[in-house]
Amino acid sequence: MSAGRDFEQLRSLLAERIERVNREVRHYPQPIAHCDDQLNKLLEQRERLAGHLDRMNALVDADLSRGGRVRLIEELLASPSGLDDDAEELVRSRLRAALPRAKERSPA
Repeated sequence: MSAGRDFEQLRSLLAERIERVNREVRHYPQPIAHCDDQLNKLLEQRERLAGHLDRMNALVDADLSRGGRVRLIEELLASPSGLDDDAEELVRSRLRAALPRAKERSPA
């Protein structure tokens, strides 16, 4: 699988997880929602996931050199997304493995 497809798969995983968290928040029981630690954790997770996905989307839209893209992908991979699941780790591992090859092709 190519790094581009892995990157897209990671974006897709993040979007799916955001939707799952959104469903949990929508169906969260009332009326003590603002006092509930679990809801606060869901809201924090949603914010973290959305921020990570926004950065990935910005990377796709940015007019960067290959080297600039590689550096930003390295930064994204170094930061936790909040998914914490096997599918994400598999995709992140493949992206990490592809980065050295991408660096070799990048101008300095």
